[in-house]
Amino acid sequence: DPAAEPEPAAEPEPAAEAPAPAAEPEPAAEAPAAEAAPEGEQKSAEELLSEFEKMLG
Repeated sequence: DPAAEPEPAAEPEPAAEAPAPAAEPEPAAEAPAAEAAPEGEQKSAEELLSEFEKMLG
């Protein structure tokens, strides 16, 4: 039983690992993009969010 618990807990790890590294540059690029960058950059951030949502399912 205790050995079977870490198995299912390891499954969400890869799923959370993918968005983790990609989510880091997102907020960093979204903040400045919405402040001084044109709408084009903001759209890119929105597109990235949509892609992440699709990947997450």
